[in-house]
Amino acid sequence: MRSFGLGLLALLAVAFSVPSIADDTPPAAVQTDVVPETGTKAQGAPGAPWAPGSLLEPGASEPVGRYHARGALMSFTLPESWREKDVVVRELVGDQLRNLQPSAEAAVVIDYQPESGKARTLVTIYRLPLAAWRKLEDAKTANFGRMTMNTQETAYVVDRPEDADGNDRYAQLRNDLEDLLITLAVYNPVAAVAALRRPVADSYSGKLPGGEPVTLELAARGTMKLTLGKAARVIKGQWMQRNNQVIMQPLMDDKTAATGILMHFDNHTLVVVSWDEKAFGPAGARLDPAE
Repeated sequence: MRSFGLGLLALLAVAFSVPSIADDTPPAAVQTDVVPETGTKAQGAPGAPWAPGSLLEPGASEPVGRYHARGALMSFTLPESWREKDVVVRELVGDQLRNLQPSAEAAVVIDYQPESGKARTLVTIYRLPLAAWRKLEDAKTANFGRMTMNTQETAYVVDRPEDADGNDRYAQLRNDLEDLLITLAVYNPVAAVAALRRPVADSYSGKLPGGEPVTLELAARGTMKLTLGKAARVIKGQWMQRNNQVIMQPLMDDKTAATGILMHFDNHTLVVVSWDEKAFGPAGARLDPAE
């Protein structure tokens, strides 16, 4: 079981070491009454500075209408008026894209497609190398849009249709275009997946491999309480979440930190991957959210 725990620990460490494409602000450290202090590392757990509590703040799920164009490496939020079946988002690559704009690496085209009548393009957003865009600007041929966002290597160029007058459906959609553009961002797969992840619950219960009960309470401030066995042995300490890892630093007494505990969170159940087996018994316990 120990070798299984170490193997899964290594697998988890690799799985969640994917670099973020966009800048993410790490969760702020929360001051608690339990040591270790923020900035220290858990003993025997993956080496991340302590930021106690859940990785996800309350209400950290994605806004309604958030769209990820994974092939074009951009994300945006569709305005409320655009979240109807007559608004269609397309990602262009390959021959379709080359016919539209040879300099681009990818593009997103959003069309208004009424049930009757001609389809009209609401916006086209191109992704192309920043150096290529600068060359087009120098040659005075950057005439298919305006660069709205860029990284050190990539330009995101927005081609807007002309302003629309009137009160018809197309004019309403066109007038809401800027509400989409202010949400434009580089697609970040790590953040996108995390936003879909359910937060860790407050309390869990299950059985140890030997059949004895185990309960776990995880407070929002980053403190934890683990209760083991029929004798209800209580271990307190601190916890934090990193992606699908829940890492705990128990305290055996007021001054002594024990070996860290690592559990895997599958969006429902917690599974003990690694802990002090001499103190707590074999790893592998499964804990479900308490009803």
